[in-house]
Amino acid sequence: MRPQIQNLLFWVGAIVIVVAATIFYQPAAAKTGSLLIWMNNRIYIMDIDTLVLDRVGAVGADELIAPSPGCSGLTTTPCWVIGGQRLYQVNQERNNISQEKLLPIGADYRWINSKASWSPDGIHVAYSVQNNTDTLAELRIYNALSGETVLT
Repeated sequence: MRPQIQNLLFWVGAIVIVVAATIFYQPAAAKTGSLLIWMNNRIYIMDIDTLVLDRVGAVGADELIAPSPGCSGLTTTPCWVIGGQRLYQVNQERNNISQEKLLPIGADYRWINSKASWSPDGIHVAYSVQNNTDTLAELRIYNALSGETVLT
């Protein structure tokens, strides 16, 4: 009889712990919002609640993707996503793209398919370009708010 009571107390305790954990800890699946995903050579915004995909723009499998800190809520700046040489401004609340432009590379330069890097403020992005004549790489810093480029 004693092992049965211990067994019953164990299972009741386990059920209470699972119920308490469910109430006090919200699992990741319960969060709402949107995700940026890459699929079929395109970037999409996926609504977590409905799983609806809204197309942001084209990005090839060989192109690198770099979302800004604003996409994950780390800054109050807009969400920008770099896909290859293209810069997309994404409105995650409306699940749409509001702007698309090419990152400036300058005359006599070409795009290098290398990882772009966002500043912590979510406004400036650094990327590399290559000179067509001497093949030396240079770093560009682009201000996504003003559209200005700084040559380094």
